[in-house]
Amino acid sequence: MATLALLQAPLAHADDPHWTGASPCTLIEGVPGEGHPVRHAPAIASAVSALDRAGFDPLKNGKAHDLFVKMLDGLYAQAERAFALPPTRQGKPGTFAPGAAQRFLSANVLAANAPLRVGLERFEPSPEVAAMMMLAACRASRVDDVIAEARSVTLPESASLRAFGVLMLLARGDHDGARELATVGTGLPDEGFLVPYVQADLAVTKDERVALHALAGRRRHNGDQDVAWQAQAARLEVMP
Repeated sequence: MATLALLQAPLAHADDPHWTGASPCTLIEGVPGEGHPVRHAPAIASAVSALDRAGFDPLKNGKAHDLFVKMLDGLYAQAERAFALPPTRQGKPGTFAPGAAQRFLSANVLAANAPLRVGLERFEPSPEVAAMMMLAACRASRVDDVIAEARSVTLPESASLRAFGVLMLLARGDHDGARELATVGTGLPDEGFLVPYVQADLAVTKDERVALHALAGRRRHNGDQDVAWQAQAARLEVMP
């Protein structure tokens, strides 16, 4: 699996000690486990299988990510047709057909394994689907795609995914871009490990950095998060 430095062109060393200290892909939160129903949604099942088969191979993960994109584009096209008001033969506005819209929503938005959510402005990937897409893009070392996926989700339950995009921008040294992404959609409401972790890097005062770093520390639940937390403590000079 690629290290953070390998994912970021501006960083010169493959094992940069100033950032996470761990492979960044392991820090993505919300990747659905084998038993999660969304993995079996017919609309994305082949993309999930491609991700499972890809392992840590960059090329295969890139292809899996592209397959997710293709399948979601197909769902968005279905949504346009389901909610469209085609003109009549006389050129007059058509009548909305609620049945088609309801069938689309039932299968792709409201079901337990639905791959889509109603975002703030449009349909968007569910947090679980977006997490799988980000994992594939991360393993493929396609950081721009990771950041694009982070921007594509707007709901509060996707905050940790936006936070991962913020992390990628911070690692590039793009603090302005990181601050802008932190405001996308519903921003970064308090959630999980990554949200306070990146907020500590964005904090203006040392007191804020210390408090947010400590909050992230209380939410560690695996070794990769522990390594990243220790690396941040050294980077921000907030050693516990």
